[in-house]
Amino acid sequence: MTITILGASGRMGSAVANLFARELANADIEETVIGTYHNAPLAIDGVQGAQLDANDEKALAALCAQSDTVIDCLGPSAVYGERVSRVCDACSTPLISLGHVHAQGARGQILQAGAIPGFLAGAFLLADTSAKNDVEMIYEFNGTLTPAAAHDILATDYSDGLDTSYGTPRATSVDTTGAIPYTDVVTWELACKRHLEVHAFSIWPQALLEAFHAPANMGLNRRALSMSAASTLGYNHDTLVHIITNPSTYDQDTITLHIPSLYEFSAAGAWLAWRESPCQNTDEAKPFALVARDKLPSIIERALQMSGGWISRSGEDEAEEGEL
Repeated sequence: MTITILGASGRMGSAVANLFARELANADIEETVIGTYHNAPLAIDGVQGAQLDANDEKALAALCAQSDTVIDCLGPSAVYGERVSRVCDACSTPLISLGHVHAQGARGQILQAGAIPGFLAGAFLLADTSAKNDVEMIYEFNGTLTPAAAHDILATDYSDGLDTSYGTPRATSVDTTGAIPYTDVVTWELACKRHLEVHAFSIWPQALLEAFHAPANMGLNRRALSMSAASTLGYNHDTLVHIITNPSTYDQDTITLHIPSLYEFSAAGAWLAWRESPCQNTDEAKPFALVARDKLPSIIERALQMSGGWISRSGEDEAEEGEL
């Protein structure tokens, strides 16, 4: 069996490749892991390097056709996501994509297997929403935006509400509070099934907001580089807040997910998508949070544990690092 990790030389892809190599060895599972690179060869124990130009669709198709599962870590997803999905669908190779959000008509594909946008959309399921009125979910994580991640945020068309990739920012100018309301379609769908009201905010530092609102005539690539650089300026934490309202009572609870590395956490999500929700059993392309909705609390807790994260709740003593 062969697992091919596309973009294994990138920041996200290398985290996935290292984690897969480690976990397969720990579980004594014999799989061949191939990681693609564009220029510099890979140097990851347990991963075979394969040079690939992702713009060469014939070469991409040949590699995917020889694979039993493809893990897509290429970035930006806005550039490569649809291409990889189409190629894997054509050769009937199961796909787990960390960032891609739309794959109409494709089968055997798990999308958004990373954290954001991804399986964190269901983190509110960790709360007892039947007993609490307001549940405030806070995601605190280290990790700067890569240029590819910034590109995806900037490339998203925010005009179509719930049809967007990364949500729907409402801010039209730089706000000193750094809070941008947005809508996550997966969170919205999960919450609607439980008759809950969701309000979400992305908390960004001022420098990142200024880069986000940079003039469009700068060009997408320059704006992405500027946004990536701004994320490194003395700011190592980004926070997303989800507030879930249940009208039955008037109590409030706060749950904080402490994520030391968003990359390691996302890599754990890809591993658990492969282990717990095989894409071969997916009759249509769906986000990981919807494929694994019944197991999401456990999956999020396990991903935190695998990446050195932990959870703290209001009314409880602060959890020690690494504790769940």
